[in-house]
Amino acid sequence: MKKPELLAPAGSMEALKAAVNNGADAVYLGGSRFGARAYAQNFDERAMVEAVRFCHIRGVRVYVTFNTLVYEDELAEAMKMVDFYYHAQVDALIIQDLGLFEMVRQTYPDFELHCSTQMHIHNLEGIRLMKKWGASRVVVARETPLELIRDWTKEEIEIEVFVYGALCISYSGQCLLSSLNGGRSGNRGECAQPCRMKYQLQKGNSYEPIQATGEYWLSPRDLYTLDHLEALLEAGISSFKIEGRMKRPEYVGEVVHLYRKAIDAWFEKRSWKLGSEEKESLMKLFHRGFTSGHLFHAVGSSLMNSSRPNHQGILLGEVMGRNQQRLVLKLSHDLHQGDGIRILSKNQDSGLTVHRILKDGKLVNQAKASETVELETSKSLVYRPHDLVVLTTDRNQCESILKRSEKIFRPILLQGRFEARIGQPAVFFLSDEMHEIEVSSVEIVSLAKKAPLQQDQIRKQLNKLGDTPYQYQSLELNCDSSIFLSLRSLNELRRQAVEKINEARIAVNRKIIPLFEWPKSIKQDIQGDWFDADRIEQAEAVIHSKQPLFSCFPDVLNRFSEAGQKGLRAEEKTSSFQSRFILHSQLGSLLQPKEKGQIWLADTGFNVTNSYALHFLAALQVDGVVASLEASDSQIEAMIQGYQKRYGAMPCVGKRVYGRRELMIMKHCVVNTALSDGNRVQCRLCQNERYALKNEKGDRFLLGRDPQCHSILFEEKPFISMACPKGISFRMFRFTLEDRQETEKVLQMALEIPFSNA
Repeated sequence: MKKPELLAPAGSMEALKAAVNNGADAVYLGGSRFGARAYAQNFDERAMVEAVRFCHIRGVRVYVTFNTLVYEDELAEAMKMVDFYYHAQVDALIIQDLGLFEMVRQTYPDFELHCSTQMHIHNLEGIRLMKKWGASRVVVARETPLELIRDWTKEEIEIEVFVYGALCISYSGQCLLSSLNGGRSGNRGECAQPCRMKYQLQKGNSYEPIQATGEYWLSPRDLYTLDHLEALLEAGISSFKIEGRMKRPEYVGEVVHLYRKAIDAWFEKRSWKLGSEEKESLMKLFHRGFTSGHLFHAVGSSLMNSSRPNHQGILLGEVMGRNQQRLVLKLSHDLHQGDGIRILSKNQDSGLTVHRILKDGKLVNQAKASETVELETSKSLVYRPHDLVVLTTDRNQCESILKRSEKIFRPILLQGRFEARIGQPAVFFLSDEMHEIEVSSVEIVSLAKKAPLQQDQIRKQLNKLGDTPYQYQSLELNCDSSIFLSLRSLNELRRQAVEKINEARIAVNRKIIPLFEWPKSIKQDIQGDWFDADRIEQAEAVIHSKQPLFSCFPDVLNRFSEAGQKGLRAEEKTSSFQSRFILHSQLGSLLQPKEKGQIWLADTGFNVTNSYALHFLAALQVDGVVASLEASDSQIEAMIQGYQKRYGAMPCVGKRVYGRRELMIMKHCVVNTALSDGNRVQCRLCQNERYALKNEKGDRFLLGRDPQCHSILFEEKPFISMACPKGISFRMFRFTLEDRQETEKVLQMALEIPFSNA
């Protein structure tokens, strides 16, 4: 069995070095644009070159996150950045946008491409599809259970799995809550994390608050899998991914360090188990409570932390009271000057850095568990007796991790051979496990007139490898007797040899992946209005109006044979389609053969924002595409014009003009967690009553479901935008929670504002 790659996040150069020097096999990082962490430090061009050089010399691969959507007017800049990454010797790009994927495959067929988790691949069919189109690796959805991953690793494509760190509550790439309710798009790297905010669970129609324990109904715990490592290793996963490009170097270094120890011990058949101190070390650095995640079927409260969304730290002690302006604290854990703490008061959490500790009235720089101390605080700090206090930063721990992270984790072993013959230049041969180089001196070796050059002097100079990661496994000297060569020439030989071996290690050994032959799409004349309905009364109104209908709900499809089938946004095994009209919602369903006479549309879940993405789907025999819900009318129009200019034909593009927009698609169910056992499957609670979440700003979001019991968060009020950009071929109307009367009003509106693509 091949050892899996340990892949670490790098939001800064300091974090990158901490990852490498603690044993990461690869790092992933973002450039100055088009990465899914716009607010990390990220790497400009100069820093990117430095990062690649640092990593490759040490045998560590570098992947750049290009995992955001790209709009038509950004394509040229995006490809300019791709070109830079290619020539900077980046090992692979992690891509979300289907259009960018096509562009890079066509332009750089030897550039390794990984499908980001933002590409929303959550079934075997999606993996096979992207493998067919040239992807080297798929980062699978975090909702995927390990049983499925075991089967997927048998495919001839690398499978990457998140094993540690923060979780998104929505399927990645399918969350629009931050974008459509806050103007900061998660698909553009700007997520404001509204999932970590307070929400009140209400009955949807009456606005009546529901009494349930918790306020943070959309905030998951952090993924932790060290207790399940053997199962993960036996599954054959190619890459173990640690989340955390926004995290401090200490966090990255410690998580990598512990996963490295665990993985190596298992492969070396050594007994190793995470100790309580090591677990505590992880908890002090950052955690929202730990979960084994969907990988191991965690549900309800074992998956979610509805009480607090921030760093929980470890218990430090209990507030005993106040002495003037000082907090009196009974310790249950050691405390040091410079530590960070948080007081968990009833109405608010208060954090502070400990600057002054008093014990028995005297200033001290540390205190032990069981002791009572006084801490100086501000007058505005709110706390009460018996409030718990947690340790959120351990200064000594951080200093220790950073010190360890300065050391080289695994030296690169070199074989050296030095030859010196009188009357010839000296020659130095240097090789690692993959490369062999040689350099010659400018100075000619001569017969020594006085003191000959001794072998121990030669070894001493050639061994001056400084802060490089190299060590000699062997150093052979083949020299004539009584030679003379200046120490300056010896030093220059060593310097040139090291630089040459560096350059050999930096260069990527690229492998050309054959281009797939792009089939021509079947052009269909799709124009007018199309309707998508979830409920029978909605479908009845649409059919009665003689309008084309899609649905994903079996009761609707069984009732109306003329209805087209709509695929689900999330399904671990894709549905088969028999209808003439198919509305696809995710990549996996496009792998099945298209029957003669079928018309395929691609819904908004494909996140199409540019002309190359349109072409990618057209090559998969998609006849029409509904543009991304995040694209403005001007951006849609630019996409249509770009396609027409590039391919000499008008694309068939639709716009969602009516409906409650899907803000989240969740495997987790808020309602079941709050009111039942958290197991969610077919409990039917949300069918007997409508539920909603209300945030602190007063915005309400309605909760629904799909036929496979995925929970969907909708806008409270339907989005309406009947005006269409020039070149639009069809309009899409989406019915979710409307009754018969509301549905008929929308149908009447569609008749009163007829479709026009002029």
